[in-house]
Amino acid sequence: MPTSLSLGFGSEASFSRAFRVAYGMAPGEARDTAEGMRRLPTQDDGAVDRVLRRWIRSLTAR
Repeated sequence: MPTSLSLGFGSEASFSRAFRVAYGMAPGEARDTAEGMRRLPTQDDGAVDRVLRRWIRSLTAR
């Protein structure tokens, strides 16, 4: 079952609209940003995860 339906949205389109209103970007943009951050080279294996968690918290704080 798609995430949108499991969260109670009637369609993926309605989920995408609500996501964009809430976070200022489409779900795919958020996913691409997160994936790009995970590919960043770093000496500290946990650094990217920490940055990614801060970024996600900043989205939910809006």
